[in-house]
Amino acid sequence: MPSKKIVCIFLVIITLSNISLTVKGSQYVLELKEGDAFIWKVMKFNSEEAIVFSIDPNIKIGMAKKISVESIEEKSEFWKINVEFWTYTESIKNVSAAKETSFIIDKTPEDDDIGGWIIPTPVEDYLSDIQEDISNESPNVELVKKSVSVEIFIEFDDLIFSYIYEIRTGLLLSLTYSKNDEIVFKIQLERLISGYSSFLLILSVSLIGIVILYKNRIFKRSQLKFNK
Repeated sequence: MPSKKIVCIFLVIITLSNISLTVKGSQYVLELKEGDAFIWKVMKFNSEEAIVFSIDPNIKIGMAKKISVESIEEKSEFWKINVEFWTYTESIKNVSAAKETSFIIDKTPEDDDIGGWIIPTPVEDYLSDIQEDISNESPNVELVKKSVSVEIFIEFDDLIFSYIYEIRTGLLLSLTYSKNDEIVFKIQLERLISGYSSFLLILSVSLIGIVILYKNRIFKRSQLKFNK
């Protein structure tokens, strides 16, 4: 039956799309999917103070970096995220500039480094555990919770580090480095491309193609019957 064939084709499309759903750990969840892509843009930059934070002095305001998730491997103690990575550039559309690399996200907050581009959820719990771990190293570590985000604020003498993460996804919304209350470097999330979006586009196009083929088949059969 044609209807059965359509259902089979539909299932094949879903299988081939190779979607990764939410990746769960023992206590925390990594809200990330294959095909997700993120772009952060440089909003403020003081090249004279860049060396203090080990930042490339050649970076310019308006440059952007991009991370595109290729695959996610879950291990017992961490997630390994394989990505295509564009370092700060004026043209993230330049495919040849992309590099392949991997990031490790620990399931145990005490083992993780603060400042990653994504952290597991619940975000507040994860950052609270990190806060406890680094409080011995820094005299001032604070968490500031807002309606849609959580900021972890770390102060070392005259240097201030601020990381703001989205509560729902654990994604880094902005990163700010300051010295003597003057912003030296700030990036902000500019764009998110969900893996589901690309999948739905492929699925929609495929289904439209199936419908067109099915209608053409019926039309040809009706012509044959009419011409007999």
